[in-house]
Amino acid sequence: MSSILTLTFKDLTLLFRDKAGLFWILAFPLLYTGFFGMVLGGAGGGGGSSGLSIALVDEDRSSGSAALIAELLANDSLKIARQEEDQDSPVLTDMETARMLVGKGKRVAFVQIPPGFGDHPFAIFSGETTARLRVGVDPTRSAEAGFLRGILTQCAFKATFSRFGDRELLALEIKAGREALSAQTDLIGPQKLLLNGLLSALGTFVEGANFDALGLGGEGAGMGDLNMMEMVQVQPDARAKPASAFEVSLPQGLVWGLMGVALGFAVSIVRERTQGTLLRLRTSPLSLFQLFAGKALACLAGCMLTMTFLIGVGVLALNVRIGSPGLLLLGMLATSFCFTGIMMVSSIMGRTEQAVAGASWGAMMPFAMLGGGMIPLVAMPPWLVSASDYSPFKWAILALEGAIWRDFALADMLQPCLILVATGFAFYALGLLGYRRVAA
Repeated sequence: MSSILTLTFKDLTLLFRDKAGLFWILAFPLLYTGFFGMVLGGAGGGGGSSGLSIALVDEDRSSGSAALIAELLANDSLKIARQEEDQDSPVLTDMETARMLVGKGKRVAFVQIPPGFGDHPFAIFSGETTARLRVGVDPTRSAEAGFLRGILTQCAFKATFSRFGDRELLALEIKAGREALSAQTDLIGPQKLLLNGLLSALGTFVEGANFDALGLGGEGAGMGDLNMMEMVQVQPDARAKPASAFEVSLPQGLVWGLMGVALGFAVSIVRERTQGTLLRLRTSPLSLFQLFAGKALACLAGCMLTMTFLIGVGVLALNVRIGSPGLLLLGMLATSFCFTGIMMVSSIMGRTEQAVAGASWGAMMPFAMLGGGMIPLVAMPPWLVSASDYSPFKWAILALEGAIWRDFALADMLQPCLILVATGFAFYALGLLGYRRVAA
């Protein structure tokens, strides 16, 4: 064991003496974290697709709510997001789920269509509160809330006035609206008289108008919202989304630093092989297992030291929060183990230092970009998130994000950590098997 520790200390000393290598291990990840943290700005709020992403809850399930949903789905400024990608319908039935999605920052807002909304669509003219849409928004996103209110008003009027083609239905709905108005006790006399006159004029219009010639069912712009929706605040879950973009860019910077460590050790194996150092070590009492165990332990320790330094800078200089230090240590160990395996398999990608360096960077770059090294996982479209499952970098970033800001429990951390450890074992074994062929 003392021989392995001696080899480990030797390799770590050589790693940190290489000033050019230290740039890619420490300086570049810090530059990456700072630059992309400033570029991303408010990352983490709504995913990587265009339009306001909202959760839609239909508790009415009437023809009126169906007309409103159709207008919302057709609006290019909105994305009615499914809870899960394999759902047949984007419309939810569970208010708790909708509230959770908004609280965790996965949706900008929820829109609740209450029971009775479609029964009497003209109840909005009478001020009836039971027919109002209920809109829940994160209080920190007031700009989106104002924009969403305008879109909902427009869509609701379009849905309402698109039903002008059914003359009998309109007559019944106007009658119901007048009855509801007469039952109102909160309105003063002049208000009730004015609204009743409006409904009477509307009834006269419905009886005699030529709908086809008038081409009704337009945008409904400029009509105001007539108190037709209730805005409520949803308390955000502070641990379910990053407090700043630096919490998103730091895990990305960490994996670039780990790439520098792993490929630095891979090149050192080739250098020792071409210079005869490994041959001399193999003539000593040391076994091949001890030689590569020392190299692996040095790479593992180098990865841990690099991440500790970078995370320390992130916490002290960039105000990065650590959600769970214990889970972060677990994620760091699993990630370091995976990159130790990557180091070993990279060392057999060529016979010279230049060949290994070029082949390793060329092979790892696509996996790094696919796995979230360039585009943050929270900003990826769903199809790219699915494709990133084949990159170990995705699981490394997910394990680190899970402990930093994703609020992972231990059960949530098991999947990425087990994948990282299994990948590390597989790559290390492949590297050992290929060593004899390359060294021959």
